[in-house]
Order: sequence, then C-alpha cells, then structure tokens
Amino acid sequence: MTLVFLPGLTADHRLFEKQTEYFENKQNVFVWDAPSHALSRPFTNNYSLSDMAEWLYEILAKEEIYNPIIIGQSMGGYLAQMYMELYPDKIKGFISIDSAPLQKSYMTAMEIWLLERAEPLYKIYPWKALLRAGSRGGAETDYGQNLMRKMMMSYNPDHKEYARLVADREKAKDILKRVNYYRFTGYALQFRQEPSGSDYIEKAEVYYRTQIVYGFSIAKCIEAPHD
Repeated sequence: MTLVFLPGLTADHRLFEKQTEYFENKQNVFVWDAPSHALSRPFTNNYSLSDMAEWLYEILAKEEIYNPIIIGQSMGGYLAQMYMELYPDKIKGFISIDSAPLQKSYMTAMEIWLLERAEPLYKIYPWKALLRAGSRGGAETDYGQNLMRKMMMSYNPDHKEYARLVADREKAKDILKRVNYYRFTGYALQFRQEPSGSDYIEKAEVYYRTQIVYGFSIAKCIEAPHD
C-alpha cells in the first residue's frame, strides 16, 4: 500500500518532508508537485480540477501505484475528492487536512467580485513583504514558517507568477462550482502580522459564511417536495 500526499495551493512536496522522513523504511510514500508548482514548472494555468485528477491517475499508474491512501491538504483535498469521483475503485482511503467537501454547486456575485480582485492585490504587494507575511500567516512554528518561505521562494524573483497561481480566477471558479465552502478570507489571512491579534477577518468570515448558509437554506426551502 502507498500513501499519496497532495500539498495545497502554492505549497509543494516539501510540505510533507517530515511525513516522508517518518515513513522511511516503513511505508511506500508518494508526494507530487501539482502543475504550476515548484518542480512542475513552467506550466500553463489553463487546466481544471478534473484535469489534475486525470494526470495524477496516469502518474500513479505509470509508477504502478494502485489503490493508495490519499492525504490531501487544502487544495490537495479537493483534488483527492475529484480523484475519488473519477476513479472510485482506484483508491483505498482518503484523509482530508483543512479541506472542504465537494458537494452542492453554487457561486455568488460576491465570490466573483473577490476573485477578480485577488490577483491585482498580490501583484502590487511588495515581494519581500509578501514573503514575510505569507510565511507568518501560513504557519505557527518557526519550522513551518521557514518552510513556507522556502516554498514561496520557488517563485522568486517574478512573484507575478505566484500572484497568478494564488488568484487563478478560472480554477477558483471550477472549485466553487463543486465545494460547499470556500474560505475566501484565506487570501487575506497571511497579511495579518499578528495572528493572535485583531479578529476582524474572522468576524467578516463568520458573517460571509452565515449569508451563504442563509441563502442556500432559502433556496432549498422553495424546492419541492415539501414535508
């Protein structure tokens, strides 16, 4: 049996270096760099979640990895679930790390508005400041922050590539069509200098999520049949 680790957006195989060290000589382990990430670059951004799942299947088949347990972090969790949808008999188990289930399709005007403005924000943000903010906002420990900085440095010196990857509108729309919760405030969390300080981002997120749930509930209530 093989453990397949799938890192999240902008992260790469190094995210799971401690896990690969732990399982050395104990378990077969496979970790990939998703398209447009780290060693899987350069790569065009015109692909969907299902494209990535198909490519992952082809790679695993070539490596003779059958019925793996897939561990997906954030975006990697979405990919793992898409893999299960396409190849339900080709996976033994799935472990989600900070990801959301692929369920009801919905997308709001606010979500589109946020997507359209994410990339320009990242493009104009000074790269050194973004490195500092991204590493602090993406991890709590010194080890995690240093690791996040290393992974972000893969996109140095042209951080516009990083901005395009983080704020890929079409890919995000593809995910929004499938997931029942997408944390848009994740785009802003890394800009907080003190994670334990102001909670305005969390308050905005709670409000935003409440509106989504309310709208979704109303939509379901007007659907037939009624009990």
